[in-house]
Amino acid sequence: MFTDMKGALELTPLGSGQSAAACLVVAHQARDKDDLADLLVALGLPCGEDDLVRLLPHLTTADTPTT
Repeated sequence: MFTDMKGALELTPLGSGQSAAACLVVAHQARDKDDLADLLVALGLPCGEDDLVRLLPHLTTADTPTT
């Protein structure tokens, strides 16, 4: 366990590759464009219009199994 809580709370910023991978994972879990945007904002990931357009093909559709 940490005795100094500062060490426990320090986070390193995501690199561009890590951010892109996280966005793809989020897109696979989102139901629609609005859900995707909300999830990206909540996680602090890039969520501009260009980002959303790039991620839309990765949304899970109703006929795509999630497991």
